Amino acid sequence: MVWISEIRQVAVNNIDDNGVPAKVCSLNPLNVQPSRKSFFENREFRTFQEFAIPASGSIAIRAFTPINVIIFHLGISVDSSSLRMSLYAGGSASGPWTAMPIFPKNGMTEQPSVATQVTLDYDGTHTGGTLVDLMRISSSGSANKGVSVGVQDNDERGMGPGTYYFRLQNLENVVCNCVFHSFWEERP
Repeated sequence: MVWISEIRQVAVNNIDDNGVPAKVCSLNPLNVQPSRKSFFENREFRTFQEFAIPASGSIAIRAFTPINVIIFHLGISVDSSSLRMSLYAGGSASGPWTAMPIFPKNGMTEQPSVATQVTLDYDGTHTGGTLVDLMRISSSGSANKGVSVGVQDNDERGMGPGTYYFRLQNLENVVCNCVFHSFWEERP
């Protein structure tokens, strides 16, 4: 962690002869996460995609990264049904694939324009691979959102270059309406 000093003007109970409170200057440490510098360098990106997965059906999402990335958030919201989301490294895949939208997390105009190096697409199929993450989500109760990364502070995960596959499997005999969402930092 990086510690810097923040200067604050603090009013105290001392009142001068004109009835104006005196001010003092104090130095207080401010905790700054060094990885968040990437937000201002426009190296953080986000995505989302809405799906209607047929009864007992599944959808594959392919993620390709030629660089190291830090995943800060990976989640899914389910409106109906129950869903199993698994993440695999490697395996066999076939298309055709449909590109998913990817946006800079920082859309402010004074930031540098940086293109993402990560690609995400869906509609293909995937088998095999090494399971690296798993979550189950059900809409039958009040907990209809699943989050694998970003549940708590410092819950980020680093992933090396490679091709990864998400499999979203509908566990019920009704259509599963859901939204996949994520955000990550691309390392220089």
